[in-house]
Amino acid sequence: MTKKEKIQLKFMNINMFIEDIIEYINELISENEKLKNEISKLKQEFQKKTNEK
Repeated sequence: MTKKEKIQLKFMNINMFIEDIIEYINELISENEKLKNEISKLKQEFQKKTNEK
């Protein structure tokens, strides 16, 4: 394996690693949005209950 091939292989590995990180970040963003929505619903429920008193 030539030096050029080794470098190309390393860059391929780095790119795959970066893709994995991006995928993980996207999953975190998605989960964050779900949690935001859930918090918003809970706030609304709390306000309704507070207003009923």
